[in-house]
Formats: sequence, C-alpha cells, structure tokens
Amino acid sequence: YTNSFINTSDPILSEVGIGYLYKIKNNSAIIMELYKKYPLNIPENASLFNVLPPEENSIHLGSFYQIKNTRVGLWNSVNIRGGAYLKELDFTGDKFLDYGATIGIGLEYFSNSQSIDFAFRAGKKESRIANGEYEKYISFHFGFTTGEKWFMKSRRK
Repeated sequence: YTNSFINTSDPILSEVGIGYLYKIKNNSAIIMELYKKYPLNIPENASLFNVLPPEENSIHLGSFYQIKNTRVGLWNSVNIRGGAYLKELDFTGDKFLDYGATIGIGLEYFSNSQSIDFAFRAGKKESRIANGEYEKYISFHFGFTTGEKWFMKSRRK
C-alpha cells in the first residue's frame, strides 16, 4: 500500500515571505508583506471531505502608530494598528479570493516584556460551493504575550 502525495508540498518548505517596513517617524510606519504558503504535506485520503489545503498567495498592507508613555508607570505604550489583505487560494487549479481589513489596539506594559492585544477583522471570501458568491465574515482576536521575566529564577547573594 502506498500513499499518493500528488498536489502537496515538500515538508521542508511550507511558507515564504518578504516584507518592507517604511518608518514615517520613530513611532509610526507603513508595512507591506508578500507571502506564498504551500499546502500541507498530507495524503489525500487523510484530508477532511477529500479536500486538500490550498496553496496561498497573499499581499498585506498595514500601518501602526505607537503612543509611548513618557512618565514612569505600569504601561509603556499603546499600539494602534490597521491593515488590509488580499489572498488567492489555489485548490488544485480552482482559485478563490479572500480579502479584508483589520484594526487593532495593543497595550505593552512591564518594560515592554508583556502585552495585551485586541483586534477586529472583517472580510469576504469567494465561496467554493456557490459559484460567484462571497461569504462575509468578521472575527475578534485577543492576544496575550508574556516575557521571560515571569519564568526567570532570581539569584540570591
């Protein structure tokens, strides 16, 4: 018995990306990124509903503005972010578009080693089932990043 790995990628390379950040000032910038994601290397009989993951080509444009706390305090900065994206999903020759926009806000605290982020994303994705129709979606994201300071062992002298 052999598994067929047709239309799947080599497991060594799964994603390639390149980006450019243009700083407007010390606290703001514009960003552009290009990505190519290859499908997962799985046999067709292991995929859900016999649909392999798509190959993705995408472009992302965004910007951010950082408000720094000049006084000594608990928080260090507030980050405001926004962007837009366009993805082309290639399901073995059948190509579908996915595009949308995001906005977010984040708070960095404890000497920039911790952060809390909130984001909102809205977009449209071309339907694989109904030709010419688009599925609208919205999503909310919450992120919490912790630095290594919580896990460092303090030394006693």
